[in-house]
Amino acid sequence: MHNTFNPQPARVQGVKGLFRAALALGLTLSLSGCFWVIAYQDIQRDGSHPWWCQGGTVTLTDAECLETSAYFDFAVQYAQQYWDPSDYTAAGAVTDAVAETAVPVENGVAYRLGTTTTFDPMVPNMIWYADDGNYRPVAVGWAVDDTASGPPAGFAGDQDAWTLAGGKYYLITRVIRGYQHHTNVFATSHPCLSGGASLLLSTTEACYLATHTVPLEILVVNDDGIEGHGIDALVQGLKTVSGITFNIIAPATQQSGTGGSSSPPPLTANPGATLSGDVGIAVDGFPADAVLHALRDLKLSPDLTMSGINEGQNLASVTPASGTVGAARRSLKRGIPSLALSQGGITVTPDFPAGVAASLALLENWRLGKAGKPFMDLPNLNIPSCDGTGTITGTVETVVGVDLSSGPLNGTSYVGPQNCSSTKTVFVDDLDAFLNGWTSIADVGLVQPPNWP
Repeated sequence: MHNTFNPQPARVQGVKGLFRAALALGLTLSLSGCFWVIAYQDIQRDGSHPWWCQGGTVTLTDAECLETSAYFDFAVQYAQQYWDPSDYTAAGAVTDAVAETAVPVENGVAYRLGTTTTFDPMVPNMIWYADDGNYRPVAVGWAVDDTASGPPAGFAGDQDAWTLAGGKYYLITRVIRGYQHHTNVFATSHPCLSGGASLLLSTTEACYLATHTVPLEILVVNDDGIEGHGIDALVQGLKTVSGITFNIIAPATQQSGTGGSSSPPPLTANPGATLSGDVGIAVDGFPADAVLHALRDLKLSPDLTMSGINEGQNLASVTPASGTVGAARRSLKRGIPSLALSQGGITVTPDFPAGVAASLALLENWRLGKAGKPFMDLPNLNIPSCDGTGTITGTVETVVGVDLSSGPLNGTSYVGPQNCSSTKTVFVDDLDAFLNGWTSIADVGLVQPPNWP
């Protein structure tokens, strides 16, 4: 087990006008959802549409796909404002017993905020919460008063299905991470929420994989270079995870300590491989350049970027110099959620097996919606290496400590050994936790930790 210290809770002319508006919208919402960003990348790369723009008998145009994607980003942002039902009720929402029967979420409850006679895709007014012992949003929707004109036109295409009950039309959208429904984003039921099942309490991935038929796409990058030991260990770990695919794009050479530096285009990139022979692309440049090559030049559309595993910790006031964090931030700035991963190893041999285990556990939490937004903008994971003395205990689900993010060194030796025999359980910050043998997670934010002292 690993103790975890968590210091805080246009291809075509017709698209151009929408593209300008949606670009600003996509950049604004990129930290809440990435539907629009991924749709835009797909369209620009090869004209394809992501899963949420497919299905039904009506084929969406590029403009309609971008528009729908932006609306889904709004829906995700809406839910993240009210992650706890008490926040929603404080805003005036009330329980809707009719919706719970008409569009049910088993072991959950539907809340509605206000009433309306017209459908506005940018203004959801319902959230469905599932009870996994701690209520959380699993779907967003709209309730529109019944009128003589019948159900609202709704979204582009013909997949959205309105349910009439109690004098209102209800529409549910399954766009919340963990409970997305790849086969039909407007499905009125969800296998992971039926028969008393709870995705967050499930001991298997079966229900998740049943409705996530499109593999989760991951961009793997680092700052130690494509032949670094940490990225090789991470890739070997990722190959054991079901329901994902990944691309390896990393600097050609060691680039530690280069932060978020980037090079002017064009970038030079060549085929490369990890130490175990997994094929990728080696970019002549900084870690952030590898991300730019992937997203800007190749127009890849990953769901997530994993930066690491770095050989050596990236904590406290040192993080701005970290190429690992710099690459993750560059990805985040371009609308792709990211995780920064580092393994203690400045004064000891890195325990990469422990680092891989913690990284994969964080990945699992992220895809189930238990990490990343709205909890943290950019989770920064640091795993100690015990060097044969003591052991790391706990798991990445463990939340211990107080609401502090990466701060100053506080007079602590940054390169000191990690004391895995320590019995300390109350920490000054993530560095303090790490040096006392705890895996630490802190939000390093888009430009700096949000709780920087």
